[in-house]
Amino acid sequence: MCLYGKQKYVAAISSLKRAHYLNPMSCVPSCNLGVVFLTTGQPASAAIYLCAAVSAEPKNHTPYLLLGLALKRLDDLEGAERSLTKAHALAPQDPLILINYAVVLDARGKQLNAAKILTALNDIMAIVEVDMQITQTAKKLSKKFQHQRTELNTNQLPLIKKNKEEQLNADEV
Repeated sequence: MCLYGKQKYVAAISSLKRAHYLNPMSCVPSCNLGVVFLTTGQPASAAIYLCAAVSAEPKNHTPYLLLGLALKRLDDLEGAERSLTKAHALAPQDPLILINYAVVLDARGKQLNAAKILTALNDIMAIVEVDMQITQTAKKLSKKFQHQRTELNTNQLPLIKKNKEEQLNADEV
């Protein structure tokens, strides 16, 4: 991964593929290959190696998280949700898993579930210091949910008034 740190991605891929070839049942080279492929914009290749990492260590939450990210980039939101659900089951307090899980749930139209995950993330952020990017994404998602709730309430208000008026008219007869 020193080559990855120096942004020499082709050399990093070559080195990690060799490590994967020498020990295909090791999770570390597979996960690292997945990270490099995600960085270089090759989510399909990343998904292949991350599936191998999941097979190598099914009790490790990191390959599931990375696989969820790769599948999201491939627009397979259902698969991404399944992968992140498994990652969340293995590490329910991990802020990185929680924020990505909430984003995928929101993209799938499951705002209530995403809001629950976001609430859990906010509880964790109150106790533990997390990365600034996670905090910013959580704030953006919270604002989006608040905006949707206020929009929903303002749209339902005329309907509620109309229903009450119709009830009054029906009672008068």
